[in-house]
Amino acid sequence: MRDLKVVDVARSVGTSPATFYQYFHDVEEAVLALSDAVGEETAPLQAMVAGDWSGLDGLAVVRRFVEEAKTTVSLSHPNIVPV
Repeated sequence: MRDLKVVDVARSVGTSPATFYQYFHDVEEAVLALSDAVGEETAPLQAMVAGDWSGLDGLAVVRRFVEEAKTTVSLSHPNIVPV
């Protein structure tokens, strides 16, 4: 993260460093905000991972996890094509 610069982040999302600074103090603050957002988006997946995957229902749990993960990613990131 030390090599990540505001100008690089701004360019990658099609905006300017000035706009970046309207929302974030620095790159670290932006990364922390992103981390919080990802944590909120993936909370249902985290609960599934913490559950029991063994026994006869294990395969069904894995299938539900995969479907939930595809849905979570596609809703939050529509440019990513699920496989």
